[in-house]
Amino acid sequence: MNLPLLAELASDTPVDVVRVDQAEADEMWSYVDSKANPRWIWHAIERQSGRVLAYVFGVVAPFS
Repeated sequence: MNLPLLAELASDTPVDVVRVDQAEADEMWSYVDSKANPRWIWHAIERQSGRVLAYVFGVVAPFS
């Protein structure tokens, strides 16, 4: 659990804290218009129910 993030959220932001027995994470990559514009998503799901526990979208920064 990301306690610093929870402390930064507005008090009216709903947050569900759920304990699960097993979870798995996966990543998916895609490209927007061309391979020069990659995007990704990480998601974590509970194995038993298939419920999404968390997800993060991202953009790959260009290499210098």
